[in-house]
Amino acid sequence: FYDFVNSEWNHISSNMSDEQFEKAFQSYYQSSKNRKKLLKEITVNVNNEEEIREFLTNLGVYIYLYKKLDNPLSWAGDEIWQNNVRYIKSYENKHLFKVVVIAILNNFPKRGRKGAFNFIESLIFRYAIICQKDEDKLLNKLFLIAKQINEKTITLLEDLHKELHEFIIDDEEFKYSFAYRSIEHSHQKPSSMVRYILYKIENYLVRENRYTLGVSNASIEHIDSQSSSSFNVVYRLGNYTLLI
Repeated sequence: FYDFVNSEWNHISSNMSDEQFEKAFQSYYQSSKNRKKLLKEITVNVNNEEEIREFLTNLGVYIYLYKKLDNPLSWAGDEIWQNNVRYIKSYENKHLFKVVVIAILNNFPKRGRKGAFNFIESLIFRYAIICQKDEDKLLNKLFLIAKQINEKTITLLEDLHKELHEFIIDDEEFKYSFAYRSIEHSHQKPSSMVRYILYKIENYLVRENRYTLGVSNASIEHIDSQSSSSFNVVYRLGNYTLLI
């Protein structure tokens, strides 16, 4: 049985750095429906083989989804989730998304998953990416939200809005922050987030999905030359444009 446990553990944690696995396991623990029972399972010498197998199975399913959210190709045949995963990959702190998205995929009503993801995407984009507010505070809240989704106490989009109300950025603050937000992008240091933002703006203006992250190959150019002495101007979002 020891060999089985060791083999399963190695399989679950394969192709992950220690830091990645630590984040994934933390997310699994924090969003678990019964954290006290889980803590006992991982800190006490449990001799019940059935419980150990159940724990490894549940952890394995969670880690499988955690890894899958890194690879758009693993969602072949589901264009919506392929695009969702491309967006998640464009953000440096992917863990922030995965915490709650896995709970949405596993336990949110199927008919509401698209709306739930779109809401979380918009909230993180406005709160963390554009307004650069406290990601740790948001992460702790998303752990709680994931736990509530897993417990089926959050089942509606309205519930998400209510529980995350304090993190919703109003339009006035968002527009002001967006106007002055700088994100570095260059040929030497390309930014997936800059590309994502420009694609989103262009698709909105033409009212069609003309550009797809990870698929379209439009180049990003600076309107004001990179030789400008002002970092704030050169890398401001308004100084980028798409060229086909």
